[in-house]
Amino acid sequence: MVCPRCGLWNPQRNATCESCGELLHSAAPAGEPTAATSPTTAAAIAAAFPAGIPGMAAAPANPPQIVQTAPTLPRIRPHEASVYAPILGPADRESFFAAQRRHRRATWKLTVGSAVAAIITGIPLSFVLTPIVFAVILILTRLLHIVVPVPDLIWDAYRSTGLVLADVIEALDDPATPGVEESEWRNVPISLFVKAAAVWLLPGIVLMLIIWPILIQLFRHGGVGGVLLSLGAREPVMTDLEERQLVNVVEEMALAAGLPTPRVRLIDSDAANAAAIGSSPDDATIVVSRPLLDDLDRDETQGVLAHLVASIGNGDLRGAMSIVAIFQTFGFASALVKAPISGPARATVRRMLGYVFSRHKPHEHAAEASIISDMLTSGIWEDNSDDFDFMDEDPNTVVTEQPGPSVRLLLYFPLLFIVVFAATLLLEFPDGLRRMSLFGVFALAGWIVWYQREYVAYAVPRALKMARMMVMLPYYMAATLPQIMIMMLTSFMLEPMLAFLWRTRRYLADASAVQLTRQPDWVSHGLTGLVKRGAIIPGGKWAGPLFVVGPKIGSGFSAVSGGSVVSFHPPLAERLQKLRRMGASVPEATSARKRPRIQVRDDVKVNPLVRIFIAPIFIVLMIVVAILMVVALALLGMLALGACAILMMVVYGLFALIAPT
Repeated sequence: MVCPRCGLWNPQRNATCESCGELLHSAAPAGEPTAATSPTTAAAIAAAFPAGIPGMAAAPANPPQIVQTAPTLPRIRPHEASVYAPILGPADRESFFAAQRRHRRATWKLTVGSAVAAIITGIPLSFVLTPIVFAVILILTRLLHIVVPVPDLIWDAYRSTGLVLADVIEALDDPATPGVEESEWRNVPISLFVKAAAVWLLPGIVLMLIIWPILIQLFRHGGVGGVLLSLGAREPVMTDLEERQLVNVVEEMALAAGLPTPRVRLIDSDAANAAAIGSSPDDATIVVSRPLLDDLDRDETQGVLAHLVASIGNGDLRGAMSIVAIFQTFGFASALVKAPISGPARATVRRMLGYVFSRHKPHEHAAEASIISDMLTSGIWEDNSDDFDFMDEDPNTVVTEQPGPSVRLLLYFPLLFIVVFAATLLLEFPDGLRRMSLFGVFALAGWIVWYQREYVAYAVPRALKMARMMVMLPYYMAATLPQIMIMMLTSFMLEPMLAFLWRTRRYLADASAVQLTRQPDWVSHGLTGLVKRGAIIPGGKWAGPLFVVGPKIGSGFSAVSGGSVVSFHPPLAERLQKLRRMGASVPEATSARKRPRIQVRDDVKVNPLVRIFIAPIFIVLMIVVAILMVVALALLGMLALGACAILMMVVYGLFALIAPT
């Protein structure tokens, strides 16, 4: 019998619906008489009891024929028969297919936001890369001109490109109508601003877009092998029943997902954790720590492994490589920019070039790739401009002046030389005596230098470095200010966007794991047990978010030294809440750790006005902090643009020297 409310088919003996509890009408189909009042049934009763039923009044001779019809049931259309009807259970049930669709839609939105955040973060670095790219192009064009004559049209294009900023400044200073006060911005055509923005941004952005896929291919296999080496992963021992069961469960989950069976590696560590590492499903490796097999039962282990296999099938490995390549691109571009003023940056560039052009053994190649990956991802956060560290040195800690004439007397040497030279002219000394006087001044300076030769040997290179610093100061500012902007934009915009994107992928993997196991309790209990007993496994900085358990803050792909204000690992409470919607029954005692509530003493009276105004005051403070950060970024951007404009002027001077007349 079909329930008129939910459409569920129930047995004839049921008085109420098994699903929704609706009262069932045991009636015939619409338009037909019921069995209780049909003429056939009444005639049979009269034949059986001619004198009437004892205790009942006699029926009339010709009773009226009353026909009772059943209520009309709603017709179920074919396309409505498959609509999922909620059933009673531990939670409001949600289909794992619906959860996957929802998380995939959120992934696309967050991917677009992350791409915009990456472009905005790369803009400061593009400012300083543009003069460098332009200088390299000029030098290569000039070398080509020696072999093959370059058309004058190309040189004219270079000249107009280098003078685009001067054109903007000239347009701002030139009023449209003399004697008429008008806004300066109205005098500049929009096309000129578009041209200036294209000149300053496109070369650097294009360069980073070229570096990004190259780094993905370079670290596609070597970086994964380096992480496995740094973690100390080993093959499972098939004579161990737990490890053999682990391999069987991985094969079972891969078969259910329709994927190639990933390799299984174990880590002999005190922490319980697991991760899926690789660049694609073809070379994926599932890394499991040995304590996980001891602490979790088979169902919980299968829930964790289903999450990892689902992550592989959803393409999270490629996404992780792409995210890591973003930070590696920024790190490599920063190393290129800081190479003229930083020894560690030059070492990073040399090691990177050596990795590209050298031939290593597989294990050496993987180890080198892991080291370079850590150097590139952490290069954004390190201020390694050590060529200017000499200013912090104390000369007394390096070398001490010898007793006798102080080397500081050399500071008065120019004044002494001028006085002696003027005296010889005024007193009309003969030429020989004048030369002897000047020679005596130089001999005195030479005697001081020789007597304090150790201190002079320290001071002269320091003076040369000081002169070099004064010459390189615009470049130092152009290389340092964008780095500060990148650090701020990365910490407060790029990494939070990537963290929310990665959280959405974790939720998608949970929903896919429920599809693979058909048991949401296994997934929820496995995650809960792993969070309670798990810990961070040392090694492989950038692979931290690939593990199921990670630190709360600072677990970004950039490096643990930099960190993010948002954790890449989603809170357990949110994951369990989404799993409950799919039918998981998790007790409240095993849910996420709740924040301790602040207990207010009874004898302390809190003014209600304080409670009313504390939230608006906090919101106002946050708004003020956000405005100050925007103002600071704007000021840093203006300073960086000014330093890069000076670099462009230097490059244009180089163009004037090497361009053919």
